[in-house]
Amino acid sequence: SARHATGDLDGAIADYTKAIELDPSHARALAGRGALLVRRSGGSAAARGLDRAIELDPDQPEYLVDRGIVRELRGDREGAVHDFGRAIALDGACSVALRHRAALRLLEGDLAGARADLDRAIEVAPGDAETRRQRALVAEQQGDLGAAIADLGAAIELVPDRAEWLLARARLRFEAGDRAGALDDLDRALGLE
Repeated sequence: SARHATGDLDGAIADYTKAIELDPSHARALAGRGALLVRRSGGSAAARGLDRAIELDPDQPEYLVDRGIVRELRGDREGAVHDFGRAIALDGACSVALRHRAALRLLEGDLAGARADLDRAIEVAPGDAETRRQRALVAEQQGDLGAAIADLGAAIELVPDRAEWLLARARLRFEAGDRAGALDDLDRALGLE
């Protein structure tokens, strides 16, 4: 939907709904409406639309990612991990699925699995700052402050106006004994506030 691209969510949902009324097996319209409903509410209508889109076109990683996100929001971690895994099996370069599965693995305490997913996500999408930030969290939990600081640095280079990332790196630098670096990050963060 053109309205989807311009951010008119209500209009885009209406467009997708009209397309579905004309063709109830229009997988792209079902998935598009489902994804927008997820953004709006994460409700069961989104889940039903995504289930139907996957029924009609089971080899679309983006539909599986969207349904995985719905499942994640609804607390169904196992279902979400399954959907993200299927999306990755279909498209090994699906960095969004890798990042989401890594977050769930991290919650379950699977640091090695989370790190592996994030390494792969960065390999296929090196400019994704959020993935770098997430990998820094894993590295910190693994006790690798140097890797955590490096990943936060890469994230900050990509998105320099995130004060919370600068504060996180300041804390890590302080813990690593780099007081000058920590102070620099604190000054930069204060400059953004």
